[in-house]
Amino acid sequence: MFKNLRYEIAKKGISIRELAERIGVSNSGLKNKLRGTYEFTRKEMVNIQKEVPECSTAYLFDLE
Repeated sequence: MFKNLRYEIAKKGISIRELAERIGVSNSGLKNKLRGTYEFTRKEMVNIQKEVPECSTAYLFDLE
């Protein structure tokens, strides 16, 4: 899930662990959210989008 988000953070050289630290969630928590086990909060989505400001949240969190 979230292939656009995964692509964009990889393109910037940001690891999942780094992203988790930057947005204030645990590494395992972020992995679960990326798998779709849990949902992202609005605050997490906004904080993630700040890491890749050239991308919209709609693009980053597109489920297709």
